[in-house]
Amino acid sequence: MAITLWRPTYDGSPPTWRVQLVLAEKKLKAQEIAVSMDDKPEELLDINPRGNLPSLRDGYQSVFETNAIIQYLDQAYPQPIALMPKRREAQGVALTRLNEVSNYLAATFVAVWRYKTTVAPESADPKRMEELVGALKLEWMRWEKYLECEGGLYLAGGAISLADLSVFPYLASCVRHGLHLDTRYPRLSIAYQTIARRESVVTTWPASWKDTPAEPVFAD
Repeated sequence: MAITLWRPTYDGSPPTWRVQLVLAEKKLKAQEIAVSMDDKPEELLDINPRGNLPSLRDGYQSVFETNAIIQYLDQAYPQPIALMPKRREAQGVALTRLNEVSNYLAATFVAVWRYKTTVAPESADPKRMEELVGALKLEWMRWEKYLECEGGLYLAGGAISLADLSVFPYLASCVRHGLHLDTRYPRLSIAYQTIARRESVVTTWPASWKDTPAEPVFAD
C-alpha cells in the first residue's frame, strides 16, 4: 500500500525526522508532501482534523502524533528490523524513554528554539536565554546518565530502538547549532557518532544542513 507523509515545508524538523528515520530503517518508501502551516490542504485535514505535522496515511489507515506514527510503523512492518526490544523489561524502558522525548526533551528544545526565533535580538533577555539553554543542557545530562545506566550505545535493550531514533534528531539539531558533546556528554557523543553513520541517518540527513551555516544557539 502507498504511504504518504505530510511534513513541514522546512527540513530538519525533529518530529518529522523521527518518522523519516523509522521509514528508512524499515526500507519503506513514502510520498512526502510539504505543507505550510498557514495553508493546510483538505486532504491533510480529512485524515487529521488537528492539522498537525507530521501526519501519515498508509493505504486506508491514517495516523498522526509522532509517537503513534513510529509505533504503528514498527508494528505494521516488523521486517527488516524490529525497533522495540523483545524483553518485557527493556520494552518498558524503551517506551518510557520514547515518551520522555515528547514530554520533556522536545519541550526544553522547543523553548530555546522558540525564544531564539521569535524574540527580536534587541528585546532578548540574555539571562532568560541562558536559563533556557541551561535547562536543555541539564536535560541532556539526564540522557547521558541513561546511557551510563544501560552501559552501552543504546537506551534500551542493547540495540537501536525507537527511543534512540527519537532522541537523535534533537541531539543532531543541538550539535549543528553549537552543542559540544565530547567532554560534557561523552556517552552521548559516542552514541551520536555511531548512529550518525547509519544508512537511515545518512539518507535522511536534512538537505539544507549540508550547505547552510547554522547559528551557534547552544554553544558554550
